[in-house]
Order: sequence, then C-alpha cells, then structure tokens
Amino acid sequence: MSKSSIIKTHPITKPPATALPSPPQNSLWYRICLHWRFQIVLRLVDRIELRGVILDVSRFPRDVKNVFYEGEYEAIECDLAARYLSSQDSVLEVGGAIGFISLFCLTHMGIGRYTVTEPNPKTAELLLRNYALNGRTPAFLPYALGDRDGEMLLEVGSTFWGNSLVGTAKEAKTIPVPSRRLSTLLQQLDYPPTTLIFDVEGAESLLDFADIPATVEKVLIELHPGLLGWKETARIIADFERLGFAVKEERNSVYFLARGKSVVSPGVATDTAQSR
Repeated sequence: MSKSSIIKTHPITKPPATALPSPPQNSLWYRICLHWRFQIVLRLVDRIELRGVILDVSRFPRDVKNVFYEGEYEAIECDLAARYLSSQDSVLEVGGAIGFISLFCLTHMGIGRYTVTEPNPKTAELLLRNYALNGRTPAFLPYALGDRDGEMLLEVGSTFWGNSLVGTAKEAKTIPVPSRRLSTLLQQLDYPPTTLIFDVEGAESLLDFADIPATVEKVLIELHPGLLGWKETARIIADFERLGFAVKEERNSVYFLARGKSVVSPGVATDTAQSR
C-alpha cells in the first residue's frame, strides 16, 4: 500500500468492501487483524473515503484514523441528515469541523445553498483541504458561535472534535478566535436558511433563540450534557419547543427538530453509530 492510497470505508448503500473480518474480539484472528490495521494500514494511509466523501487524515494519529475507518465519525448526523433533509433545503452549519457533514449533504443530498463555519484555523485548513479533494468550493465563514460579536477563547482539545468555547479542563490550551452571534452569521448569507445544523461542543448554550428566523423549519443539533449538565440541556430543548419546534428524533444527544408536521423525506440509508 502506498502512502497516497485511499481506503474506502462504509459506502452509502453497501457494506464496506475493505473492512476487516469481524471475528470474536477475544480471538487470535481478531487480534492479528487489529494489529495489522494499526501497525500497517493506519500508519500508511493519508486519505479515507467515508460515505463517498474523501477526507485528508494524514495529520491524525492512528486512533483517530481508526474512528474514520470504523465509520463511527458523525454517523448519527449523516443518518438523520439523509432521512430528513432534501435538495430543497438551504443550510447554515455552525461548527463544521473538517467539513465532513457539509460535504456529505452537498454530495448526497444535492443541497445547493450551504454555508459552513469553523473558527479554529488549523481545523478550517483541513476543511478547505477536504473541499478541494472533493472538487468543491465552500461557502465558508471563519467564526465561532458566540453571545457577542468580537473575540472569544477557544479551548483546543487533543482532537479537533474536542474544541470548545465552554470547556472546563484545567490548564487547557486556548486560542483567540473571532465570534459572531447567530443573527450576525445569518446576515452574511445570501439566502434565507431553512435548516440550521449545530455541533459547537457546548456553545449551544450561548445561542439566542430570538435570532432564529421564521424561515428555519429544521434543526439538527448535537447537545453536550457532559459539558452543560442535563438541566441546561433540557432548557435548550424547551426553548426550541417554545419556538414551535418538536423533537422528531434523538440519538445519543443528537437531536433533529422540526416545526409542525413530520418532515421525513426519502433519503439514503446510512450506518448509525455513536456520535463524535
């Protein structure tokens, strides 16, 4: 295997062609397969194609690469997006990380109007790289969701999905990033959004619900009770409900909410796993 080769894992409609066998985890064969994966495959690979989206994983340690290899990364979000969103939606995604969800929606849902934000410069660099690998140009905003327009400190975790404005780790590394209220982010769109997607590692607690426009019919949001506590998590859901949203589905603290009647649309079946 050359270092530039791409592993294709977890396609949309069929089992992964390159997946290792799944013998009992206490078997010798399982341990041999796992050793081979970590010592050879994951050490050499620098790109992984996950659900039809090519991702640059060259900067990640092998344990992080393995999350992509196993198809666990953002599996719940992909499943809910495929089930509930359609090509007619217009989207603002806040907290786009390395661009996987936005690329999935653009590629497989056929959504034409889509803007994504990501405040961490290093993570945003990967997002732009992944867009280029997939032949797309993003509508991109380099801002964090905040309770004010200005600058806030972002706690930088050991992995890109651990970056947070409301982190609680002692002596954590922080970097200043530009922040914008939701209303300010919305003003930078050239279309009225029908869908909001949030994965902001606890910064959802900073959301001013008065900023959500009436055009928004759908919300896909990962909440973080481990950071915020269950009381604050319940408060956020209650605030959505006061705006006329109802929880249509919840899996492992990833919620899909919609106004009015059910909005289930025909989509592509995807795998489900623990959200990251």
